[in-house]
Amino acid sequence: MKQSIEPRIVAAALILGLLVLCLTAAPTDAADAVEKKYLEIREAYQEFLKKPFKDRRSRDAWMKHINALYSIRKKYPKHERADDSLYWIGHAYRQMYEVSLVKSDLEEAIKTYQELIAKLPSSNLADDVSIYIAEIYETKLDNKRKAYEAYTAAATSFRREI
Repeated sequence: MKQSIEPRIVAAALILGLLVLCLTAAPTDAADAVEKKYLEIREAYQEFLKKPFKDRRSRDAWMKHINALYSIRKKYPKHERADDSLYWIGHAYRQMYEVSLVKSDLEEAIKTYQELIAKLPSSNLADDVSIYIAEIYETKLDNKRKAYEAYTAAATSFRREI
């Protein structure tokens, strides 16, 4: 005698299978959407950097790119691109300083880099930005004591990783 499976059980199993499939696919789709948005924002910023100097003098244009990058960090702090966003925000402030010569732009770069180090110390970018902080203090802000402290902190951090 053949045993037959009740149609309701088959239907329930199919629905459950589809539900599991949808739930497991959703985070990947969301992560892919964040990745795509991040790449669009970063590409727009990098295209902006290629513009002639006179076209990069608008503080509003710089802040548009900084705010777009910050939106990734703010909306998706656990996403793998959160540290990349902070890196590029700091980069943007450093580059904006080269145009504006406004000291607070460098202070914002340092603050952003320090946030990356504090919140994402295991990021592969943390040691890079530690050096950038030291370079800003040494070459732009002419603060040798803080530069020395930043270089020392970077070297100490790097030694721990080895």
